[in-house]
Amino acid sequence: MNAAHIHLLLNHLPIMGTAFAFLLLAFAMLKEIESFKKLAYAILVFSALATPSVFLSGEGAEETVEHMQGITDKTIEEHEEAGEAALAAMIALGDNDPALEADLARLSGVLERTQARSLAILGDWIHAARGCTDEVIEKVQAWRQMH
Repeated sequence: MNAAHIHLLLNHLPIMGTAFAFLLLAFAMLKEIESFKKLAYAILVFSALATPSVFLSGEGAEETVEHMQGITDKTIEEHEEAGEAALAAMIALGDNDPALEADLARLSGVLERTQARSLAILGDWIHAARGCTDEVIEKVQAWRQMH
């Protein structure tokens, strides 16, 4: 399996997954169905996790198809620009203070409910667009001091 295969397997997941998740979330909020809200959020997370793989496999896919009949530089460029827009949208979706505040509040709730003495976080804020800003670092440090 090469980059083109990975790209073809995953390339519509972030866009279609996000669109479906927002429709599901709107329906869940309208009908007040909590389980559908959770499913919509899970789909958003899954879509976000697929985005870097799709984006990074694009170059390899381009190298595979750029010499094929019917593939033009314009077509590749338009596809690449759409990918960049989708990546920016996924970053913007996850890059907001309310999300950080909500994440920290959820972590606090988990610690309180489980009486856990330690917590391992699988992931980081370092690679997020605002991950290394003073504001985010201060909020996370303040949260850590409370626990």
